[in-house]
Amino acid sequence: MRLLHVGDAHLGCRPYGVIQRELDIYQALLGIGAAAVANAVDAVLLPGDIFDSNRPPGAAVMALREFNDMLSAAGIPVFGFAGNHDIDNACWLDLAGVKQAPEDGVITVKGIRMLLVPYSTAARLPELVEQALIAAGEPIEVVSFHATIADLAGFPGDYPTAAVLSAVMKPFGVQYVAMGDVHKRGVVEHDEITFVYPGSTEALKSDEIEVKAVAMVDLTPGEPSALKLEWLPIATRAILTGQVDTMGQVDDLVSKADKLDQPMLLVQVARTWDGGVREVKSILAGHGLLCRVSLAPKVPTTVVEGEVVDMPVLDGIVRWDAEKARRAARESVHVLMGEHSPEAVELVLGVLDDPQSMPDRVRTFLEERQLSTYTEVLSG
Repeated sequence: MRLLHVGDAHLGCRPYGVIQRELDIYQALLGIGAAAVANAVDAVLLPGDIFDSNRPPGAAVMALREFNDMLSAAGIPVFGFAGNHDIDNACWLDLAGVKQAPEDGVITVKGIRMLLVPYSTAARLPELVEQALIAAGEPIEVVSFHATIADLAGFPGDYPTAAVLSAVMKPFGVQYVAMGDVHKRGVVEHDEITFVYPGSTEALKSDEIEVKAVAMVDLTPGEPSALKLEWLPIATRAILTGQVDTMGQVDDLVSKADKLDQPMLLVQVARTWDGGVREVKSILAGHGLLCRVSLAPKVPTTVVEGEVVDMPVLDGIVRWDAEKARRAARESVHVLMGEHSPEAVELVLGVLDDPQSMPDRVRTFLEERQLSTYTEVLSG
C-alpha cells in the first residue's frame, strides 16, 4: 500500500499578515494533490492542524474541498483528524469531504490497518496509544497522532521518546508512525519502527524555512523491512532572508530577489539605522517585492544575510482558483445536506462564506425558531 503522509497544512493561516502567503498555503496543498495523483498513491493522511484554527475562513474550507475532490476523482481517499490548532474541526472536515476514522480509530486500505489516535497531551500519549491499540487488536501497521516526541522536538519540553512509544507499539506489528505537530522534517527509527514528521507544508515562520516535502511510504503487511520512504518536494514560494544596515546591502537583496520568481523577503533592519524599517519597506515596495521588514532583535539571531531557499517546482501544479473553489464548495453543501431543510442549508452556506460570524448566526437562527440545538435545525 502506498500512503502519502502530509504534514501540518494550517489552512487559513496568514503568515506575517500577508494575504499572498495565505494563498500560497492553499496552492501548496493543491500541488500536493497533483503529486498524489501523479504517484498513484492509495491514500492520503493529514494528521492534525489541517486548519490553523477550529474556525477557519471559508477559503480554507474551499481549498480543502478542492483538494479532496481532485483526489476523489482519481479514486484516492483522504483521511484526517484534528490537532491542537483545529481541535473539534469535524464539521469542517465533513464539509470538505475528508474521511475521519470510526469510533475505534481504525481504517484499512489495501490490507494495511491504520490507527488514528485522537489529539491529547504529550504526557498521556503513550497510555492513549496503548489503549487504542488494545481496543483495535493486532496487527496495526500504521499509527498516526498529532503530538511531539522528544527525539525530533527541536524545542524544550517533556515529551515521550520513540523508545517509549516503540515498546508500546512493537507487539502490535506497527511499522510506521505518521506524525503531525513539528514543522521541520524529521525521521527517527527505533526497533524497526519508523517515526516521521513531514514538517509543515509551508514555512509559517523564518525558523521553518527548508525545502518542504511530503512523505510517500510503501508498506507491506507483516514486512517492516520492506518499508520504503521517499520524499516528494512541495512547490512553494522562494524565501529570501537578510539583515541590513546599509543601502548597499538593500540593493544586494533586491538584486538577488530579481533573479527569483516572486520571492518573499524577510528583512531585519539594524537598530542603528534610524527610520530604516520605513525606508527599506518603501524601497522594496517600489520594486514590487513581497516582504516583511522589521527591526533586528537586540539579541543576534541565526538569520544569515542573503540566505536563499529556492523551492523546487512540481510539473503540472494546479493553480488556486478561489472563485471556482467557492462554487464547488457551495454545490457540495447542497449535495451533503440535500435531505435537510432549506433554511439549514442556507445557514451553512452563510457560515461557509463568513465562518467568523458562525456563533452569532447560529444563535440568532435558533432563537428565531425557538430551537435549542443545531441538530434540531438540521432535522428541519
